[in-house]
Amino acid sequence: MALADEAGGHWPDTARAACAHFVLNASEPATDGVRLLADLRTVFRHHNTDRLPTKALLADLVAMEEAPCGGCPAVGDMRRGDGGSGERSEHRSERQT
Repeated sequence: MALADEAGGHWPDTARAACAHFVLNASEPATDGVRLLADLRTVFRHHNTDRLPTKALLADLVAMEEAPCGGCPAVGDMRRGDGGSGERSEHRSERQT
């Protein structure tokens, strides 16, 4: 888009029309990664900001029932480190000397 904008003339409109065509006529459903990015954009737009605490961001993502994160463990469970399973994770970071 940036190149089309720089080129000027009909190119900005042509490039945007092409993008809209391919997005609207996509034959494959969006991947979970693409869906997550769209959901993140929705959350940030809802809060009208470009920064959010992780806890608030996760809470909003989990609250989206249709989203891939919908129904994930609650934020409190994630903070506890057990992913909602009740078992403590054995992952530890090692300090390199």
